[in-house]
Amino acid sequence: MNTMLDDIPPTTGAPVEESAPSVGFNVPPGGTNHSSAGTPSGKGFHDSLPEDLRKDPTLKGFKDAAGLAKSYASLARMMGSRTPIPDEKSDPAAMKEFREKVAKVPGVAILPDAADEAAKAALWDKLGRPKSPSGYHIDRSSWPKDVPYDDKMEKAFLENAHKAGLTKDQVSGLSQWYHGQMGEALATVRHMREEARKEAEIALRKELGPALERHLGAAHAVLREFSNDHTLREIQDGLGNHPGLIRLLGKVGVLLQEDGATGLGGSAAPALTVGELRSRIHTDILDPAYLDGGHPNHDAVVSRVGSYYKQLYELGFDS
Repeated sequence: MNTMLDDIPPTTGAPVEESAPSVGFNVPPGGTNHSSAGTPSGKGFHDSLPEDLRKDPTLKGFKDAAGLAKSYASLARMMGSRTPIPDEKSDPAAMKEFREKVAKVPGVAILPDAADEAAKAALWDKLGRPKSPSGYHIDRSSWPKDVPYDDKMEKAFLENAHKAGLTKDQVSGLSQWYHGQMGEALATVRHMREEARKEAEIALRKELGPALERHLGAAHAVLREFSNDHTLREIQDGLGNHPGLIRLLGKVGVLLQEDGATGLGGSAAPALTVGELRSRIHTDILDPAYLDGGHPNHDAVVSRVGSYYKQLYELGFDS
């Protein structure tokens, strides 16, 4: 009858040593398994990891535990030498340490505190601000030639630009932009004045007809006689094309000329306004000489009425 003890070989009298159970990694006979140091025999490094880490892409480049340990030690040293970026909760000492270290990096400028004028001045100088306002240069060639240049305004601008920390290039760019804006504004004003002059002339010519030139001359005479150079320039710049003002000054001038006012001249044959032309046409066509072809003055009256109508047509009026 076979028993479980049948296969035990006989002893030779020497004690039988009990083999210690294998704990951890299996070591094959003959020495250590160097092919996978630190891993169970027959398994790769990644196979020995927990299942949730085996496919982690950050561990893909490691072949054994020694490489992983070396990388971790290097990372720990690097993290230990880092200066953490402070935030609003950081203490002043941490903030100062961070700023001092960053300031040593080439090409990096630290924005100073708003109250630190010396630090701000040093930063502006580092960025290209001249030592004084006289270090700026403004090219005046682009300034509109018809506009007087204001040296005092330029001086004030450069002083404030230096105080604000502007560089030479920034001041040059701003001045060229301003000169261009002034040129465009001047061109716009000139265009508006010319359009206003044309509109005023059309309106007054329709109203005054051939008498327009006389009224304009009378208006100019009034201004020359009763205003100084300063007032004359203000009127010409502001209201020189205003139909109402021209009409008013013209009527005043005509009345003064008719009264023989000294210095205003006169008109031997004053032109008629549109209203006067219409009034005379109305009067002449009711004249018996106009209605009676046999009247001795008939041809003269008809010719005169025709002349009045011609003047109205030339002004753009049908009647």
